[in-house]
Formats: sequence, structure tokens, C-alpha cells
Amino acid sequence: MNDECGCDDLVSHLHQLLDAELEESECRRLQRHIDSCPACHEAADAEAHLRSLIRRSCAERAPDRLRIRVLAQITVLRTQGPAAGEARG
Repeated sequence: MNDECGCDDLVSHLHQLLDAELEESECRRLQRHIDSCPACHEAADAEAHLRSLIRRSCAERAPDRLRIRVLAQITVLRTQGPAAGEARG
């Protein structure tokens, strides 16, 4: 990618940036845009804050029996394909 970064570019990569899934040079490039663009700065802060709230709110692990049932149901739905999921919706 080139050194220029626009708002659309940031929006496309914000989750990867916050998840530390980008190379350092790409992180720096996006961070420069965040630092220079008030709207993107606000959006990045809001997303980071939301993630923090979710992490704190979901800190309690589900009971093992519930987790096993949910994972089993996900497996069933995946093997049935999209048509089965649509019929339930």
C-alpha cells in the first residue's frame, strides 16, 4: 500500500488495526491518518471503547455444559447449510 491513507482505507482496516493483525508499517500509516483526521480519530476511539466494554461485560465464561450445547448446535447448523438456517429465521 502507498503512504497515503484516506477515511475509506481506515474504515476497511480498523478492525485489523485494533486486533493487531497488520504489519507495523501499515499500523503506523493508519495511525498517522487517525492522528490527522478528527472523524476517524473519533471512530477509532469509539470502536476501541466498545471493544473494551464488551471484554469487561463478557469476562465471565459460560458454563461448560452450555458451551458444549452451543458449539454442537453451531456444528449442526453449519452442516445443514444456509437453507436450513433461513427456514428458522
